[in-house]
Amino acid sequence: DHTWYILNVLTSSFGYYLWYLPKISFHTDAWEELGAASLGQGGAPDGRGGAAGWMNGWTIFYWGWWISWGPFVGTFLARISKGRKLGHFIIATLILPSIWSFVFLGIMGAAQIRMSNQAISAGLDGTTVATRYGSFADKSSIGYNHSYSDSDGNTVTEWTPVPDRITRLYWLGTEDVLFEHLSSYGGQGWATFMTIITLICIVLYFITSSDSASFVVDIMAANGVEEPPLLQKIFWAFTEGAAACALLASASEDNPKAALNAVKAIPIILGLPFTFLLFWMCQGLVIVCHEEAKREEAERENVPLIGRRHFKMFLLNFEKVTFISCVFPFYGLGVVAEKIGWCK
Repeated sequence: DHTWYILNVLTSSFGYYLWYLPKISFHTDAWEELGAASLGQGGAPDGRGGAAGWMNGWTIFYWGWWISWGPFVGTFLARISKGRKLGHFIIATLILPSIWSFVFLGIMGAAQIRMSNQAISAGLDGTTVATRYGSFADKSSIGYNHSYSDSDGNTVTEWTPVPDRITRLYWLGTEDVLFEHLSSYGGQGWATFMTIITLICIVLYFITSSDSASFVVDIMAANGVEEPPLLQKIFWAFTEGAAACALLASASEDNPKAALNAVKAIPIILGLPFTFLLFWMCQGLVIVCHEEAKREEAERENVPLIGRRHFKMFLLNFEKVTFISCVFPFYGLGVVAEKIGWCK
């Protein structure tokens, strides 16, 4: 592929992300949610406003999804990280996965955008198989007209047919894009090899995810026992598989994603009340880090309403930083991590 182009994309995309993240964090699609101007709700009168639904269908969904998954993933990470330093935990669970995501998605995304642009420039409109894949295209009409000046100053036009590896990825199914992209780097043998490797990786991903999920559910069902019974773990694994099969079987042919869409609403509903609990838990983590660093006495006796409280399940502390955490939950954690050197 075009290595220099991909490196430029990685650099630019990372910079755009850092620049755009504060802005998008406060974006709520306020004007788009008003709808079209014809509705009379105050939408863009020139008809150039965006469509409503982005916040409900994407941003808010992932917000609720990850918050509702917080206890589940947090339990697993805490269990496998027991005994390790806080700095190592932050590096292994936040920094390295983020870097890997930037690199992987940046490389694959940049290459696929380039391929899509090449397909469009060549005339592959994706309406038929012959105009979707370069290998099936009419080489006499699908390609590139490149003009340049020769040594005598004359303009020369050179015809280059579209390469076989170019595909109009936009018109492919979501599950086909990755395989078509990987197969573009070689012939049939390479495509078969990479398809097998990719499928093996996907299977291993699902197996490890199911094993981790069963392990966490088993711990919760066993009331926090760190090494719950193996048979109970197997039971939860089969239960999760049966639930997934039931969802797939319940989907109709007319709308195969109906069952999945119904499940998507659950994390959104559960994520909202848990958001506020997360803020308090972040403050509880700050207190524990202070105590671990010997900067605060580990005394949590009942005191008046605005003060420290100790419950059997939660550690809450109502101070100034508590309310700051409701808006910037990472602030208190950053302050503590800096004070204890990230490695205590």
